[in-house]
Amino acid sequence: MTTASLLIVVIVGTAVGAIVGLALGGAIDPWYLAPLAGFLGSTIAFVVRNFILSRGAGLGPDDSRTPLVVIILPRSLRSAPAA
Repeated sequence: MTTASLLIVVIVGTAVGAIVGLALGGAIDPWYLAPLAGFLGSTIAFVVRNFILSRGAGLGPDDSRTPLVVIILPRSLRSAPAA
């Protein structure tokens, strides 16, 4: 799910930023256009990401359990009994 989440943000953010840049390119100075396009692109991308992921919640394998490496503590890291 993490890969899908990142792909959604990158693709939608790039598309929205490009559209804002094309729409406002001649009207606004480039120094103000770049932050505006980036802000709108990332904001809309996160809204789209949250909408898509909320619709797909519970689908796919459940990988939210605690890893086995965290549960099993190696013997060399266990504290020795007090003498």
